[in-house]
Amino acid sequence: MVTRPGVGGRCAAFGHKIMSGVAFLFAMLATWVWSGSAANAQFTSSSFSSSTFCSNLSSSLCIDKYDVNSVVNATRSDWESMNNERHTQMRALIILSQGGGPRLLTPFAPETATYGPFDALAYAKGGMVTKGPRVVAPPASNWYVAVWGQGSYDHEDRDVRFLGATLSSRTSSITGVGGFDVMKIGITSSSDALLIGLMGMDTSTRTHSAPANSSFSGTPGGGVYATYLNGGFSVDFSFLANFTTTRGVEGGVAFFNRDTDSYVTSANMQYKYDMPNNWWYEPTVGVSHTRMYQNLNIPGAFLTDGQQFRFQGGVRAGTEWAYGAVKVQPTVTGLAYTDAQVELPHPFGVAPVAPTDEHYVWGKGIGKVNVQWTDKFSTYVEGEVRGRADVFGYAGRVAARYTF
Repeated sequence: MVTRPGVGGRCAAFGHKIMSGVAFLFAMLATWVWSGSAANAQFTSSSFSSSTFCSNLSSSLCIDKYDVNSVVNATRSDWESMNNERHTQMRALIILSQGGGPRLLTPFAPETATYGPFDALAYAKGGMVTKGPRVVAPPASNWYVAVWGQGSYDHEDRDVRFLGATLSSRTSSITGVGGFDVMKIGITSSSDALLIGLMGMDTSTRTHSAPANSSFSGTPGGGVYATYLNGGFSVDFSFLANFTTTRGVEGGVAFFNRDTDSYVTSANMQYKYDMPNNWWYEPTVGVSHTRMYQNLNIPGAFLTDGQQFRFQGGVRAGTEWAYGAVKVQPTVTGLAYTDAQVELPHPFGVAPVAPTDEHYVWGKGIGKVNVQWTDKFSTYVEGEVRGRADVFGYAGRVAARYTF
């Protein structure tokens, strides 16, 4: 008998086709971006620089002590890290809602009747074999609320050659981020789910570019995020707002304060493929846009707005095994990303001259171990390394998530 696939199956198949098309387009885009030479990247006149920006007004306006982009990168990586954890939780809860998983492992009902001698041999008085009735598991809820928190440390070293000189900086950031979200299972079928949440964060960053030159900044922020998942297909969206205040020191003397507001919009698509022996892999592609508004707090200094487009792609892979009721889920991730159409805030009528990450292709590797203690509580630790020519960074994260 010929049957037609359900709505959920058609959505998953459609998502699979979308992922294949997007992956092809991303590959074409990455090839085009890579065709930009390193020399052209270093001398781009309008850039969202990752180390140095000097206006031509005065040496006191040379903003090479702190990189707001490092905060944007750190908070975006923190969100993506927890977002991958949400995928795992969502799929586990969908299985539970369909009657699978730990909730089926319920004990037999207690025996309250009085039995005779032969009852111990499982024979009833009527001569028929009987057992205690199995407890029926209550239907799983289709609504879930979760809270989560994460702490991270991020460090980046830069020794970039520019105009015959080496510009060096060392940037370290400590970030705390937390939030809550609500998930609904069963949007178009029993195998899909939609999750929507809110988050808040705070980042403390210090940059050294010379023995007596440094800057310190604080960045509170917040945002919203959403995930739709159907079988192996998933798509994510987030909007983050970061509000940075920076104090700079040159030669031991404070010389500037500046405020920077950054708004980051990101979207990612993934498709998870299951393999034998409990292994899986998940290609992913994504794009993000950052809008920056900067105020130097100097009378008469007005800056243009800045923006940055980022494209990324890669793959995650992992497995899981159990120790009793505890699941251990290690994963590894490899990503490549590049910044394109980059513009840095700069004084009106003054073209900035600075090194930039534009057209460079970065590599990022991530190792993660998640521990699912119960069907409601999980924790993980994660390590990350990233870099391109003359730049190297690393990060570590710990996090926990509890679902009600």
